Amino acid sequence: LDEGVLKLMISDTNVLALYDSSNKRILPTEYDLDTGSITNPLRSLTLYDRTFHAVGMNPGSASVTLQYLDVNGTVVCSDTVAFGVVSITLVRPVVNSQYPANNNYVFDNSVPGVCRVACIALVSPDTPEVRKHLQGKLKWSIESVPGSTLTWEFGGTSGVAVYDMGYGGWRETAIFTGLPEQNSSFGDKVATLEFEGNTYEGMAQVFYSKDAKNHPGSQSGQTPNWYYYWSQSSANSGSHTYGGNRPGLAGQVPYTGPNAGTVFIFDGASMTGAGYFPQFQSRTYIDCFASVVRHELKHQSDYYANWNPYSFALDADANGGPDLLKDSVESSLIGMDGNSYDNTERDTNGDGVIDGEDYASTVENSWTVGSADSEDWASPGNNSTK
Repeated sequence: LDEGVLKLMISDTNVLALYDSSNKRILPTEYDLDTGSITNPLRSLTLYDRTFHAVGMNPGSASVTLQYLDVNGTVVCSDTVAFGVVSITLVRPVVNSQYPANNNYVFDNSVPGVCRVACIALVSPDTPEVRKHLQGKLKWSIESVPGSTLTWEFGGTSGVAVYDMGYGGWRETAIFTGLPEQNSSFGDKVATLEFEGNTYEGMAQVFYSKDAKNHPGSQSGQTPNWYYYWSQSSANSGSHTYGGNRPGLAGQVPYTGPNAGTVFIFDGASMTGAGYFPQFQSRTYIDCFASVVRHELKHQSDYYANWNPYSFALDADANGGPDLLKDSVESSLIGMDGNSYDNTERDTNGDGVIDGEDYASTVENSWTVGSADSEDWASPGNNSTK
């Protein structure tokens, strides 16, 4: 070609942009092959251009046409490529690093438990032509919950999204069946939508129902999920037994009877308000559990160090009544106020808490509130309420 005009046309530059191999934008132009002049002095297609790529700017349709016109302005040859530019927006799971509560997905109370993760995307423009083109091409995947079986509502094992006329979007549902054995299997799960080599990611957080009893293992149906899973976390300590629901109690170590010296943890340890001091009563969920466990283990330690068996005669406190601390060692023990106890007083510092409970409470200061939040996948729990 040595004469005539090379003409590049883009039907809508708000929808489509062209770039050369150096990522410089190419503008619509007329290139005079005879004189070498260009009507648009900015980066324009020339005779030497061989490769360019299209980039969508906004949703819509656009075309690119390249023509060769002879000196008389007659089109000698022409080629047109049509483009459809779509915008994909994830609705669920949301794209938000702050993990809002509406991004929580919880195993239900059934046996085996089921967790359904809704995966929804909106595509613009939402036209019949676009829907036809996308059919079978939008595919979801999601990180596993180790120990749980994953299936998809519509796609079996493939996660192919289908168009929902009522919702006006493309959706699939990841279905996890069976709660995992390990607490670490819950938590953040990246859900990925793939379309023609492009990927879009959202974050789901997978939880278990706190008070259900559908966890795996020999105690399934007997111990609540919170007790099973928190006992695997850093909030746990020592050895203890689930004692069921005892109104007004979060934990207990009997000093007499067949279970003397045994730590029992009750349902009150999974809530809030446990403890004898306000700074501990405000602790919630896994923090409450951590406090109660440590408090009761302190009782157990004292029982085996100073009693075993317990004797009322050695806990007289000058007839003030037993305080669970052995009279002969009380003066060597330090209480919540930083002072030692008086073995003639049941409540040495007058704070309304008997000395034995005051002493067991001192260990609760060792727990750092919030330090196990990343391990709390109960719903409700410290993570689920954020």
